[in-house]
Amino acid sequence: MNGIRISLACVALAGALALSGCMPTALSSNRTIQQRMETTQYRMVDTQRAWLHVPQGLLTLERDLQGVREQRIALPNDTSLSGDNFVLLRTRGGGALRGARFDLERFVELSGGAPYPFRSLSNRNMRTGSDALGAFFWTEQAMGPGVTCVAAVRSLDRSARPLPGRAAAVDVMMRNCVRGDARAALAPIRAETLSATPAAGAGATAAAPTLRNRSPFAAPTGG
Repeated sequence: MNGIRISLACVALAGALALSGCMPTALSSNRTIQQRMETTQYRMVDTQRAWLHVPQGLLTLERDLQGVREQRIALPNDTSLSGDNFVLLRTRGGGALRGARFDLERFVELSGGAPYPFRSLSNRNMRTGSDALGAFFWTEQAMGPGVTCVAAVRSLDRSARPLPGRAAAVDVMMRNCVRGDARAALAPIRAETLSATPAAGAGATAAAPTLRNRSPFAAPTGG
């Protein structure tokens, strides 16, 4: 069937989160970010509380990792491929950079590794694109006639959008497999989608803000 399907994994996760809403998530601050990610559960939040407006989003999950916050937005998947389509958002402070550059490999590692069907994501195997929100990096893989999967990353700082808490930037990773080409698969992470507002109506976008063209592999600057 070609209709939109929501992964059973997402549905099961949503149910588990609803049952575990009263479980404590505060952890000792001396634990590593890896340990906090392994032990801190997501909770469901209203779609209007998503840090980025993703019109295709089906479910928004959030967790607080003590100094770092994450959101995971589930996307529809109308293919027969395994795995979930998603947009992952993670806050980053000024001290979270290594060598004044966004550490893509570490970001992917902390996110559970490269999403299927990709074996790895690195600066060396990503293509570069740009739009009104700056640069984004992506790779694609054909998965049969008319089916394309993309993995994409970008970073947005306060010059681009309001960010949660004291975050200097929000790093974004997306896995999207669609019946169509790479352009269609990249749509949820492109500026024309992320800049849309719910009140603007279908296909409309908000007035373009003044934005600096920023590579996700460069350190954010103040201002």
